Amino acid sequence: MTAFGFPHFRIMTRDSRNIENFKTQLENHYDFPTEYLFKFIVPHEQVEKLKSLFPPEKVSIKRSRTGKYVGVSCKLNMETSGQIIDIYKEAYLIKGIISL
Repeated sequence: MTAFGFPHFRIMTRDSRNIENFKTQLENHYDFPTEYLFKFIVPHEQVEKLKSLFPPEKVSIKRSRTGKYVGVSCKLNMETSGQIIDIYKEAYLIKGIISL
């Protein structure tokens, strides 16, 4: 489970019912439009792919002690729960990504 009790999104992308459940949870927790914080960990060689999903000025990066992984966070104003889900869908095309 992640923050707010939301199941890990990677599991949710396998089944459209789970995506609908996530959408419902988002809509029950947030009043849209809202500011939403995306947080991921990716292997360092994948960080540019992830960063390309977000406006550069909004992205915060933190490298792991060993440099093997990179934490990426981005706080965006989102108009709908569907916009949030669309970003997760794109992010999970990136090899080795983990959502926090």
